Amino acid sequence: MESTSDYLEGDARDDEERQIRILEALLEEKDLEDVAVPRDFDLYRADELRSRGIRIEPVRSPVKTSRMSKKADELEKLEDGYRNFNSMSYDMFT
Repeated sequence: MESTSDYLEGDARDDEERQIRILEALLEEKDLEDVAVPRDFDLYRADELRSRGIRIEPVRSPVKTSRMSKKADELEKLEDGYRNFNSMSYDMFT
C-alpha cells in the first residue's frame, strides 16, 4: 500500500498541484507513461499529467459496468429489501 507521504511531506488534500506531483512521482516510480482512468477523471489533473508527458486514456469503469447487471439471487434480495422497507414504512404511518 502506497501513502502520499511516501512522495511528498504534508497534507495534500486541498492542494491540487501537490496531488498532481504525487501522481507524477508514483507513475514515474512505477515506470508508467500510459494510464487508464475512469471517464469522470478530473479534467484539470488529466491535462496537467498530459503536459508532463503522461498519456491518459479514459475508459469505462469495469466496476460500474458490473454493477449495472444483477444476477437472479441479487434481484431477489433487492425485491425482498424493498418489500420489507415498504412494509415498515406503512407500519410507521398507520
